[in-house]
Amino acid sequence: MVILLGYMSEVWTNAREASVRTVDTWTDLLGDMPFPAAQRAVRKLAMTWGPFAPIPADIRRAAREIRDSLAIEAHDQAIQAIGTLIVFSDGWRCPGLKEMHPLARKALELFGVVDFSNANPQFARPQFMKIYEQLAKRAEEEALLPLPAGQPALVENVERANEAKAMLEALAEAKGMRI
Repeated sequence: MVILLGYMSEVWTNAREASVRTVDTWTDLLGDMPFPAAQRAVRKLAMTWGPFAPIPADIRRAAREIRDSLAIEAHDQAIQAIGTLIVFSDGWRCPGLKEMHPLARKALELFGVVDFSNANPQFARPQFMKIYEQLAKRAEEEALLPLPAGQPALVENVERANEAKAMLEALAEAKGMRI
């Protein structure tokens, strides 16, 4: 949360300082949201929002809009892939699957490629999007899980984390705060 608040204070001059109380409040209001989703939402708002800092509800709304647009895009990819479906008497082949985003492909495979092609679009779309959203949520959660014991962390991630920490400490020092 400190990273988000620090980023916001750089974009919006009226953003709250990252005090312990502010961090606790924002963690209470956004703590259930995966960090990558919140970060994407804040970045989107930084590019499209007005001169005043967003509140947690605005960040949630932006995250929902991003998630919905990704699910719609995945559904569109599924429809394009189904256009390449060839059904044989003993199976099927769908060359368009290779062109899909991995999560969209997995959602289509879980739905069932042939079932999706035969389904009523009015009912298939919400079902497909729900499968996709569950897969996306699981992928975000897995990205936040710690590495298995004995597996070394990637040097790049450690360096980026140290750079972010140093930047936050410098920002806090410049504003007379302690992190």
